[in-house]
Amino acid sequence: MRLDFSVYRKETFTGVSISNNSLHPRQHKFVAINAAIHRLLLLLPLSAKARENEIRKIEHIVAVNDLNADVPMMVRRKSLRLLLSESREPTHSQPDTFRKRWLRLPYLGKPFNELSCELKKYGYWVGFYPATILSKLVCLKDKIPADQKSGIYRQACGECDSQYIGQTGRAFKECFSEHRTAYTSNKPHQSAMAKHCLDPHLTHHPQHESL
Repeated sequence: MRLDFSVYRKETFTGVSISNNSLHPRQHKFVAINAAIHRLLLLLPLSAKARENEIRKIEHIVAVNDLNADVPMMVRRKSLRLLLSESREPTHSQPDTFRKRWLRLPYLGKPFNELSCELKKYGYWVGFYPATILSKLVCLKDKIPADQKSGIYRQACGECDSQYIGQTGRAFKECFSEHRTAYTSNKPHQSAMAKHCLDPHLTHHPQHESL
């Protein structure tokens, strides 16, 4: 009995990762490619046919993201490096006490690649991060006013500890308006808090708050 292995991907897999046009360092753009090649060579006992199929799928990822890469050449180079590392005899040199000094910088284009090379000459290694991320793009949206939101709200009596907790799928201001109208129109049957505040033995006033 013989077992054949291959890489499984969902039908919804598109291969989209980081486009070559994105403002990201080259290392980030090739993370998906390098990870797939590493899995191809080290993690799975693929047959020759399955290996060729996987190389074609990696080439598809390269094409989708408009990257400039020769996948078969990358696989051969990786294989050669692995063979060379296995053939080397282990060395018993003294442990290296040199500690790399890292800088974290935003990536702002090709000039920063040259900056990284220059900093290495002085013993600094650079870790880049994208200058624009999704959380910053969300911050560009106009904020929704609190009274336009929906959710859980609390009505508290301004004179005692009585309070009412409610939930609405509409805007808070609409719900508060209805409670306020029930109070000012003397219609206690339309609002529990209005009923409390309209009690003839009390002279209380409602307060509204969203949670």
